[in-house]
Amino acid sequence: ELCFHKIEKEQCCVISMEQAVPYERPALTKAYIRGLVESPKLGGMHCMDMETLMRRRVDVKLCSKVTRVDLETREVYLESTRFGSALDDVIAFKKLVI
Repeated sequence: ELCFHKIEKEQCCVISMEQAVPYERPALTKAYIRGLVESPKLGGMHCMDMETLMRRRVDVKLCSKVTRVDLETREVYLESTRFGSALDDVIAFKKLVI
C-alpha cells in the first residue's frame, strides 16, 4: 500500500490506539470453517513485530489518538496514553494517508 502512494519507508509513521503492533486478520472463509486451513489462533494472522518495523524504518505510535489534523501547517496532533498519563505530541507530514 505504501509503495502505491510512493511513500519512502523512512518517512512512514503508523498511528494506532491499539497497544500492539498492527496485524492483518485473515478472512473467514468456507475453507476455515471446514477446517481446511490453519486456525487464526495458531499463527494464521499476519503480524509484524516491532523489530521488523524498526528495521524497515516504520515509526509506530501505539496507544495514540489523533486529536487534530492541521492541513494548512501539515501537522497531526496526538494524545498518547502509553505510560499511564496523557502526553501530547505533534508530527509534521508531507503526505497523509488515512
